[in-house]
Amino acid sequence: MVSPWKYHDFQDGMGWVRAMRHLNPDRGQGGWISLSATVGIHVYIGRHAVVYQNARVLGFSRIEDKARIYGSAIVRDRAIVRHEAQVYDEAWIREDAVISGNALVHGFSTISDQAQVRGRAKISGNATLIHQSIVEDEAEVIGRPPSPHEQTLLIAGRSKVSGHSLVEDESKLIHSHIEGFAHLQKHPILIQSHATDHANIRDEPILIQSTVSENTTISGNGVIIQSHVSGKVKLFGSYLLKNKVLKIGNIPPLVGRNAQKNLQLFKNKLQAALHYVTKPPA
Repeated sequence: MVSPWKYHDFQDGMGWVRAMRHLNPDRGQGGWISLSATVGIHVYIGRHAVVYQNARVLGFSRIEDKARIYGSAIVRDRAIVRHEAQVYDEAWIREDAVISGNALVHGFSTISDQAQVRGRAKISGNATLIHQSIVEDEAEVIGRPPSPHEQTLLIAGRSKVSGHSLVEDESKLIHSHIEGFAHLQKHPILIQSHATDHANIRDEPILIQSTVSENTTISGNGVIIQSHVSGKVKLFGSYLLKNKVLKIGNIPPLVGRNAQKNLQLFKNKLQAALHYVTKPPA
């Protein structure tokens, strides 16, 4: 009996390694799979797609066109990776997630629950994208490396990150839209909010049903509720804004010590709830 194993160069610097063509569920010939990779019998692998190194593709997932799955990445359930997208490192693509275009998903990222990464978007670090959320265009999401003392970057609730936006560290987006050249870093939490233009949101602010635009910089540990902040406003320190419209030259009121304690208790409860959402399923 002739062995199905041959040799293929996956262009990863390892040279020619043992590999074989995948036999698709329709009995058609699929793409190359290295001996070290694992691909389930119900998986579809396009003729020009590849799976190699220690990657695993399981369930009824589909790897189409010229997509590449490698490293220790896992694609499972009914997830789809297509076009020239790449999934690698320890990334986990599951349920009905779709990775397409020239997107890159790597690090310890988890993309699931019909979420999409498309265009030239990049997802890396310890980031979780769920609930039909979308990261697209040239946007970049960079979570921190996994650590017992740090939480996951979370994009959930049908949020969208687009344009040239950059979302970093332990940011949390719930039902929010980030576009333009907006930049989120450290620990901000946005709930039903919108950041656009060159908005810069950092440190530990919480935005609820609010809009931040133009060249606004928001930092510190305040809470902004149902407000619009634009122009060249700079917010920092401790503050509580509700139903406000801030433009150039406006200075928000500081809050007292008791109010600061109440704000911190609210923040702690919210962070704990969001951390629970990012726990991987058993």
